[in-house]
Amino acid sequence: MSDTLMRLDLQSALAAAHRAVDALLTAELSPCTDGQVTALLRDTERLRHRLAAVDHAQILEVERRGMAVAAGVRTVPRLLCQLLDLDPGEARARHRAAEAAGARRSLTGEPVAPAYPVVARAQADGELSPRQARVITDCVEKLPDAVRHEGPGVEARLVGFARDLHLAPHDLALAAQRETDWLDPDGNYRDVEFRRRQRTVSLHTRPDGSCRGSFEGTAELTEFLQVVFDSLAAPKPAADGVQDPRTPGQRRHDAMLELAKFAVRTGELPAAGGITTTVVLTMTEDQFTTGAGLARTGHGAQVPVREALSWSGGDTRVLAVVLDSMQAVTAYSTCHRIFTEGQRLAMTARDLGCAFPSCTAPPGWTQVDLPWFHGQVVDCSV
Repeated sequence: MSDTLMRLDLQSALAAAHRAVDALLTAELSPCTDGQVTALLRDTERLRHRLAAVDHAQILEVERRGMAVAAGVRTVPRLLCQLLDLDPGEARARHRAAEAAGARRSLTGEPVAPAYPVVARAQADGELSPRQARVITDCVEKLPDAVRHEGPGVEARLVGFARDLHLAPHDLALAAQRETDWLDPDGNYRDVEFRRRQRTVSLHTRPDGSCRGSFEGTAELTEFLQVVFDSLAAPKPAADGVQDPRTPGQRRHDAMLELAKFAVRTGELPAAGGITTTVVLTMTEDQFTTGAGLARTGHGAQVPVREALSWSGGDTRVLAVVLDSMQAVTAYSTCHRIFTEGQRLAMTARDLGCAFPSCTAPPGWTQVDLPWFHGQVVDCSV
């Protein structure tokens, strides 16, 4: 089939789908019986599930063609955000789902079996929702190494539970946990290699610069954190009879902050984008003088100026950059070893990262190219 005919077939299929949706939108449901409305709901939901399989195929084709790089963005989820107006979390979830249950093609165009074939078939038939598919693939992914060979059986059983017993995602998750408990009743298989494979840290920054996060740590990380907490998170001695008012959680937070400041003060951290690790704060001259208003951090957060300026002290590398109304750098504070880094730090404050249009790479992932962009932070390195 020629490319032209294939394109016409795809356009015809989409047009027919839109006509079908138009018919459903204008259908009069009042004459229908309760049973007919129930059947309509179920059939519509099955169609919604099947569309997820179509989404998988299209996303994997975008990935196979390298369209993200061609469009000047680093990843397929970032391209999906731009093309489809998605939130980053949804774009990442849809990309992960496509990688797990989508039918791939090799570079030569030959079909490649999906990583989870039973899930893929069930979704193509409309028998599995995206959330149910995610529960199943997450369960198999997290199986300990010693029982990974049981993965296909677990996948098939959980798909059967979802299809035949009509388990909602929450109930399916309970069934998935029972599968894991049956294969590893005492947790003996959750060994060092398993924990190392599951290690992760998530940090979600709010607009005001604060954050929330979660992590899954190895035994090594746990022991080092415990040692740090023993040293830095103990209650301070009573002063004038007043005990340390901080909660244990607050003390651990403060200990982690002090640990991070200590790491920055040592100057031993690897360079990020060609400069020594430095906290960059941007503000106007009036804000710098009066302490009023909001300063901008190197990662785009808005922080009260008085609070931001209080971050510096001792040997901590904190650079305050002052901009005028035309966004030109008029002054910056001093910090160690600034001879070859001052321009880079000032550009970080001004540009916030890659200067390529639509690219959101942070400063530490970029390189400086003075001849082309006159001192802008450009060119993503990853």
